[in-house]
Amino acid sequence: MAEIQAHRLFSSALRGILSVASPQEVREIETGSIQRAQEHYRKGFPILSLFSHMSREDGPHDLKFLAEEFPDRRGKIVMPIALHTHTSLKPVLKLTDIAYGVDWRPIVTQRTIQEKKGKSTIEGLRAYLEQAMNAFQSGGIVSAALQAGGDLHTYGEPTTVFSTLARRIKRINKDKGVNNQANVGIQFIGIIPKHSLLDGRNAHGSQTLRTMRLHIGEFALLNDVWNEVGDEPKSLDLWAHRQMKSTLPDWYTKS
Repeated sequence: MAEIQAHRLFSSALRGILSVASPQEVREIETGSIQRAQEHYRKGFPILSLFSHMSREDGPHDLKFLAEEFPDRRGKIVMPIALHTHTSLKPVLKLTDIAYGVDWRPIVTQRTIQEKKGKSTIEGLRAYLEQAMNAFQSGGIVSAALQAGGDLHTYGEPTTVFSTLARRIKRINKDKGVNNQANVGIQFIGIIPKHSLLDGRNAHGSQTLRTMRLHIGEFALLNDVWNEVGDEPKSLDLWAHRQMKSTLPDWYTKS
């Protein structure tokens, strides 16, 4: 009992330190979206958090927001991270796990390959997807950068991140003859350095100790998305690309 209490105190202290190091302001673009996500989760359904990616601190900020938005979580938040970043920040990532409860899943990105720390972008992806599906089945939380592997300096074209997750969920539902995972709730989070909101100045470097603005976009159900746009990869990814765009400033989406 004493050990558990000590762990809780240590976790609480770490969250306080990390909160000071990573201040953030939260604004809803779609009014009521946070409450809808919380109610959906309280009913036992899973959440997929899709966040924008213009700086290195975006993942930790998404993690901090999710941990505070959903304080009573069912298991750890499943979150991918570039392998080269995971390797260089292992001690820090361990602390974030203690503070927030996160299952970091290292994957290889183009940057990882450029740094000769990985050979193929397939590396780590299967393990992340498997753990993500396990989390969805148990009503947990999964996070993903919608622009994963892209150029941080531009919003760019749609990626295959959303369709990869959505179609994997549908395949598992079909194989197991279940439909519970179609109740995955999707939350869009645009993350922008506050000092860069108007003109994009210094938006892509280190943002440690700088306030980040989190724009919370539409909350949607995966089943509704399938009914609206179908299950073709291109249609799914275009839909997700449009939703995320609504949370981001023009100087970024038009660059």
